[in-house]
Amino acid sequence: LLQSPFVNTYNNVCGPNGVSEDQETKNDFELFPNPTAGSFTIRLPAGQNKWQLQVYDMNGRCVRTATCEGQEQQLNLEQEPAGLYMLQITSAAGSYFVKVNVVR
Repeated sequence: LLQSPFVNTYNNVCGPNGVSEDQETKNDFELFPNPTAGSFTIRLPAGQNKWQLQVYDMNGRCVRTATCEGQEQQLNLEQEPAGLYMLQITSAAGSYFVKVNVVR
């Protein structure tokens, strides 16, 4: 199986208390492409019904929000300047953070 260098799988994401989740409770997120020109897809693990997605710039300003009731959601940051962003993924199990790199 060939994996694209632009698909990032996050399986040691910091959990709600700021430490890595153990093997039994970890969540596997895929974010692609990353880096991105603005539009990217987040693939979420099965087992949760509803996810809240919030994207923050490096000043802490929330620039996008979305609710995902499936396992995949596309987000668009094309109107935002290039730079690093933090994607907060929240479910009933807690909140998780993933870096998104927007390049032009």
